[in-house]
Amino acid sequence: MAKLSAHGTEVFRLTRVLPRKPDDVQTLTKNDQAVISIRSDLAVLKKVQIVRAAYSWESPGEKYIDLGWKLKYTRKQMLTKGFTNPAMIRDAFIKVGYTVDV
Repeated sequence: MAKLSAHGTEVFRLTRVLPRKPDDVQTLTKNDQAVISIRSDLAVLKKVQIVRAAYSWESPGEKYIDLGWKLKYTRKQMLTKGFTNPAMIRDAFIKVGYTVDV
């Protein structure tokens, strides 16, 4: 897992609901979402959050499972791709379907 404090402060947080496969009808998960954190040092971290229904022996409601932050792109990779500020990275993720969290 990535250490958040090692990559500066969070500038933007974006989310996207992951598409479900047609054969996933029988699963207990309701929706999975990808969360992207764009950091001040241009690093991009990603985590997947899973929302599932409660089992019969649990208290009712949704249960959230967080798979932890993973380093998706380093500062060097972002600079190599031509991204020089966090706003450029945010715009690129918005183009592929992410929305900005407030």
